[in-house]
Amino acid sequence: MAQSKKVMLFIVEGIHDENTLGPSLKRVFASKAIHFHVVGGDITTNHYVTEANVIEKINRLVRTTMGRYGFQRSDVIRIVHLFDTDGAFIKESSIIADNNHKLQYELDSIRTNQVENIIKRNTKKAKILQKLLALPKLAQIQYTGYYFSRNLEHVLHGNIGHLENYQKRDLVDTFVDAYEDKPLEAFIQLFSNANFTVKGNYEETWEFIKQGTNSLHQYSNFHLLFQDKE
Repeated sequence: MAQSKKVMLFIVEGIHDENTLGPSLKRVFASKAIHFHVVGGDITTNHYVTEANVIEKINRLVRTTMGRYGFQRSDVIRIVHLFDTDGAFIKESSIIADNNHKLQYELDSIRTNQVENIIKRNTKKAKILQKLLALPKLAQIQYTGYYFSRNLEHVLHGNIGHLENYQKRDLVDTFVDAYEDKPLEAFIQLFSNANFTVKGNYEETWEFIKQGTNSLHQYSNFHLLFQDKE
């Protein structure tokens, strides 16, 4: 099927991410076709994904989406991968044994009754992120990754605890309702000039989130996506 627009493919962890950002992103990038592939979980911590095979796994996502929508690789001009940081870069000493919590995120620590498992998870996630961020292209297509720390709900709403699906849906509806009738600039400025906005270029913002306990705090470099939106 011939494409009248060039395609930007967004890889996101869940349907709530797509539903929150999708309506405004499709307006921002109106000259391009926007397609989302929902991973349905964190590809960087997936049991079947490793540092060795992650590139092939993402290539498979790209091929699946291409087949679903009937476009060619030449139609895709950019792959945008959105990550939750989940405290991946904190020191092992900040992962604290706590028999009362399977997994509890704090401002400067993770409390868990499975310390070794969380250390292994963080190590794996950090290594995979390092590998992906070193890629200027994936499958010969421009590839960039942006983060929400610890996750999208944390960045946009300040939520630090576990949310049920119905609570996430309510937050999606609230956000979409707030921005659907506003000028696009309001959406762009939300990410560009907020307290959670990490200033600097692409490399600098990623180096920032790796430092100390920053990957547990409320930060994002998503605004960089809009600097070359034309």
